Parts: sequence; C-alpha cells; structure tokens
Amino acid sequence: VVISKSGATLETLAHCLLALACLQRHGIDDLRRHFLFVTEPGANPLRALAQRLEAPILDHDPNLPGRFSVLGATGQLALLATGQPTAPLHAGARFVLESLHADLGRPENTPLEGLYSPLSAVAAVVGLGKAGYENAVVLAYSDHLRAFGEWQRQLWMESLGKQGHAANLVCALGPADQHSQLQAWLDGRQANWFTLLCLPENAYACRMDAQPWGETFAPLLHGLDVHELTAAQSHATEQALAAAGAPVRRFALGAFDAYALGGLFMHFMLETMLAAAMLGIDAFGQPAVERVKQATTARLQATRP
Repeated sequence: VVISKSGATLETLAHCLLALACLQRHGIDDLRRHFLFVTEPGANPLRALAQRLEAPILDHDPNLPGRFSVLGATGQLALLATGQPTAPLHAGARFVLESLHADLGRPENTPLEGLYSPLSAVAAVVGLGKAGYENAVVLAYSDHLRAFGEWQRQLWMESLGKQGHAANLVCALGPADQHSQLQAWLDGRQANWFTLLCLPENAYACRMDAQPWGETFAPLLHGLDVHELTAAQSHATEQALAAAGAPVRRFALGAFDAYALGGLFMHFMLETMLAAAMLGIDAFGQPAVERVKQATTARLQATRP
C-alpha cells in the first residue's frame, strides 16, 4: 500500500521502487496485483506509476493534509484490511465533534464536562505554553497506542511549530521509557506537561502464573495480569508527576476499538486546530518542511550525471 497525498514524496517513491525491484528479482511479473496506491487526483509521479502498472488507485482528498487524513481513505483502509467496519471509527469521531458543537452553544461561565471537551483542553494547552511549559509529553501505556503517539507528534509539531511558537512533543512508551526519561521529568527543569493514554485494565489477558517460579521469586507479580501491572505504573506515574507540580491529564479508554480511536483522533485534531486559531497560525501548511523537500530535490538534481 503506497500512500502519498502529493504523489511526489521522495521517501514514499523510494520505498515503492525498492518493493518493485524486490518483487521483480523474485520473478513476480503481474505487479499490479500486489500494489494499491493512494494519492490525490491529477498528474503526479505516483499516480503516473500506478497507471503504468495498471494498479488500483484510491483518491486522497486534495483538501485534506496528510496528518489530518486519518479518518479519510488512509485510516479507513487500515480498518478494512483487518476485516472491520469503518462506521464505528466515524461514529466515535462524530461524538467528539458534536460535543464541541454543544460546548459552543453553552452559556458563558457554564462548566464544561466530560472527557472529550476540546474547548477546555485547548484553553489549558495554550495557557500552559504561555506559562513556560514548552514541551508536551504523550505517554502511551500500551504497545497498541505507540503508533497513536507518533501520529500525535507529527500532528502537533507540524501544525503548531511555526512563527517562533514552541511545539515540542515527545511520544514515549510507558513503562519502558520511564526508565530512561522519568528521572528528568520528575527532578529536572519543569517545562513539560503530560498526556497519559491508557487502555482499559481488562484490555487483554497475559497472566504471570509460571509455577513454581512466580510464587517463589516474584510473589508480588505471581498471578497478575501484565496490564494490571502497567495500569498500576500509569497511576503511580500520574500521581508522582502531579506531586512534582507537572501538569498532567489522563485519557482512559473505556474500550480499545475503532469507536474509541475515532474519538481520540477527532479530539486531538480539534485540539490542534483550535490551538492554532488561538495562536494566530495556520495549522494546515508545513512551509519549513517544503523548503527542505525542495532543497533535497535540488541537491539530487545537481549531483545526478
């Protein structure tokens, strides 16, 4: 699956060419059966390549920047590939969007309630930045949420890192990254605010019940589910960060499914867009990145025979 909104992303084209070469070396000739392309309509190198291969092409919305396209063709494709319907993803996103509309219709000074409140969240986020908390840390307490943190990093930094605004985001995996970074978070310069992403405590079962080793050598862990251990660590970390004076919030999913992920995606996209509006910057372009892309292209052109 080859995805590039512009159809001219060099890294994407490079991986595609490497995959084509690998299949050819193994004697696979009907290449069109092995590729699916996602790119915006119109003439671009990736679409031209797909057409030459006669491979299927899905249109990427030209008005939707790549990092905001997770609810579009790219995100839906990932769900469909696992045999799941896409309706729950959109339903979760719609719930958050409608909650924002409800918040906008509230009288002034009415408290905002509920987990998904983009208005209250963005007010806190922008206020933290102005108070000197320049670094956001997204701490995911599950391997399943690691990629979500990486998506959030690109969304935040590429959308808000403009015109001199600080938009540093560290995505970490708890508890693994706690051993390498928690010391500095708790006892170093206090310039960080934290978002904890947590699965429900019954998300999966992986019980430590090896006999007789657990009872003898690790009685505290024996019979415990791995996720129970992770949950305990997440709560302990949250309490320690709060005690150290660090701003911290927790997103605890009621379930790990497409509905919950749709809600998370929409929340963080709205949070990013609203923060950009409050800061007076455009959330949707990436002019500095484009300058590097152009410089890379120019360097390659200059060094080619």
